Amino acid sequence: MRTKSKSIDLLILNIISKSTDFRLSKKMKKRKNILQTILSLVTVMVVVVVLQTILFFIQIQHNAQFYQKSNRKELSIRPITSTKEVIGHSPKRILYPQFDLNHVYQNWTDTATLIGSPRETYKRYLTIGMVTAKRPQNTVYLYNTLSSLITNANREDFREIYIVILLSDLDQEWRTNMTSAIVNKYPQEVKNGTIKIIGSFDWMYPSLTNLTHHRKWHSKSKAKWKAKQNIDFVLLWLYVYKTKLSEFYLHLEDDVITVGGYTKAMKTFINDQKGEWTCLEFSELGMIAKLYHTHDLEALAKMVALFYQEQPADNTYLHFNPQMLQFRRIIRKPTLFQHIGMTSSQWGHVQSIKDRFLWQMFKRNYRKG
Repeated sequence: MRTKSKSIDLLILNIISKSTDFRLSKKMKKRKNILQTILSLVTVMVVVVVLQTILFFIQIQHNAQFYQKSNRKELSIRPITSTKEVIGHSPKRILYPQFDLNHVYQNWTDTATLIGSPRETYKRYLTIGMVTAKRPQNTVYLYNTLSSLITNANREDFREIYIVILLSDLDQEWRTNMTSAIVNKYPQEVKNGTIKIIGSFDWMYPSLTNLTHHRKWHSKSKAKWKAKQNIDFVLLWLYVYKTKLSEFYLHLEDDVITVGGYTKAMKTFINDQKGEWTCLEFSELGMIAKLYHTHDLEALAKMVALFYQEQPADNTYLHFNPQMLQFRRIIRKPTLFQHIGMTSSQWGHVQSIKDRFLWQMFKRNYRKG
């Protein structure tokens, strides 16, 4: 009996021991799983921190390159190459809708660029384009316009903007002087590629004489001036479209000023649009401050080119927008740009128009002050 009792006791002890070992093993496995989970989470956190650190240093490097990369090379002002020999003669309407500048002169965007390579760019949010021409008495409003655009936008805003200036006068001495002046007055903006200077071609202008279909109340000199201006706009728009500089394009004249925070106000107005749109306007005047999607510029250029002698672009765009299914003008009020020029590039003409919506805001603020 004692032997049997001992055997039973040993069996019970053995069972208890195994049960204890099983419980201990289960607890150890549970702890091991918890530790593995913690280690996995720590590993993930470390990887995230490392990636964030890498991205931070990449961003710093990108910023440094943006403001310093062009300091490693010298700027050179080159005269625009005459390409008149490329074609035997200028057709009456060389920029018909079916016309493609690439068929006449390959890589024409490179040839047109006087300062700022079209290839060494990355896509930004906005391109501001303007045409400038020689005015009587050496009058220049362009510097006021550029200074206003630069000082009224913060540094971060300007990283998302290109300014493309088309020198439309074919006088080589004037082009060289204007280019040198812009480079000297705005060296940082030229070096980092924000300001780009391009020139028109002598062969691209169709006949500017006998413009019998232009508006009857326009003088011959004004009809010629407006017809040439149309082709200037066309080249500028095709350049921006071809080089794909930005998502949006804002057309300005070279004799305007703007208000503080204009870039933020424009972005807000763009984002506030509920439906589809073709053109947003930030001035009620002419072709001042008209905003388009860059991908629409080719179509706009073709329509203005087709009617280059019938009417000025500031009338053609009002017919273009409905063709793109925008049947009303969308003007931000108060507007953001004011015309300041008096001496017109049309010799002998004085242009004193003002944007009433911006002018009213100035008068209200003046009275409050």
